[in-house]
Amino acid sequence: MNSPLLNNVQKQKMLRDTGINTGHLATFQSHIDAVKKIRDSNAPIGCIFEDDVTLVAGFKSKVAQMVSELPPAWDLLVLSAYCHSGWPSCAKNKHLQPVSPHLLPIKAFMSGAAYCLNPGSAARIIDGLPCDKNSPFCTVAMDGYLSGLVQEGTLKAFRAKILPVIIPQDLMKKGLHGIEAVASQDCLSVFDSDIVSWWDPGTSRKGVACVQNQL
Repeated sequence: MNSPLLNNVQKQKMLRDTGINTGHLATFQSHIDAVKKIRDSNAPIGCIFEDDVTLVAGFKSKVAQMVSELPPAWDLLVLSAYCHSGWPSCAKNKHLQPVSPHLLPIKAFMSGAAYCLNPGSAARIIDGLPCDKNSPFCTVAMDGYLSGLVQEGTLKAFRAKILPVIIPQDLMKKGLHGIEAVASQDCLSVFDSDIVSWWDPGTSRKGVACVQNQL
């Protein structure tokens, strides 16, 4: 209830929450702490990664190339993203033309697993908190909050044409969501999450998964 990140409406909803938003709030706090460090740094760019990502081969050189292609006015470089065709906001990405050989503009996205920003954009992210309770993008899901700031015009975002970060959802999309029993010692990541059954329409968004490195 004392969190400066939430408005009063969000706080009341969180008191009764028994689902996904409790986990989102913990992640949101961690992301905001990292964003503050980038805001307060002298570095021209800072990148944030969640702990269950896999980087593709040649990641460093690929991202360095993307950074060199960013336009002067940029806020987010999205390295992990998906957008379901059934979500109305995803239509905003249609017909967006590449801005360089390796970059596309992006308006709506999900996944806060990997992204880069600069001190100025980090400050705008922090300045937007607590968010306007009447905004449809007022959420404790970090990806929803960032995507909302982009759609509202507060941030300008670009994404890698070929994403250099693999997340569990990418593996699940390939039919690997029932990956195997968690007893395996070869797990890259083990998590109790709402996304285990995410890619099976009509199933409960609940379960435990073992993600293995498929590279």
